[in-house]
Amino acid sequence: MLPPGVDPWPAQNQYTAHGHSARKADDFALARELRRILPDETYPGVLASCLGVNAIFLRSPSKAAYKTEVPSAVRRQVERFCVERVRRLVTIVQPRHVVTIGLLTLELFKDTPTESEPTVEKTKATETGRGARWIRSAGTIATREAYAVLHLTGPTGMDAAEREAITHFLRSLVGPPTPVAG
Repeated sequence: MLPPGVDPWPAQNQYTAHGHSARKADDFALARELRRILPDETYPGVLASCLGVNAIFLRSPSKAAYKTEVPSAVRRQVERFCVERVRRLVTIVQPRHVVTIGLLTLELFKDTPTESEPTVEKTKATETGRGARWIRSAGTIATREAYAVLHLTGPTGMDAAEREAITHFLRSLVGPPTPVAG
């Protein structure tokens, strides 16, 4: 039995159907966006088979609080610790695809490279209503090919063309839709 206040490992990931938890907060914006991109009706079981992990799995009230309240030397130690654990997890799980949500997430692995990992190379720029900006990049994590996309719920937002390009790219990794027979 877990001590009070300690959450158990979830029976299913939080990207799947909302409402699986008693906590309303579990239906967070990223989960809703992933369900929009890969709905279970046309991509059955895809999100349920995904493993999601934060690259930096230290909890803080906010990113701003973390940056202002935790000294930079400590943040670098935390990043190295967390990134190494994520590498180990990728090595053990051997996923078909590694996708980071947020371009800077993949950059963390470049900043702490191993001998087998080349630096991150940005591979695609897209011309949108905002002009050209990077919407995805590629690199490796634990010798597995890894892709990064703009954060799906990030503060800079996306226009419709960027959202469509990212949706198309993520769906291309999964393969063609296979609608659930009804």
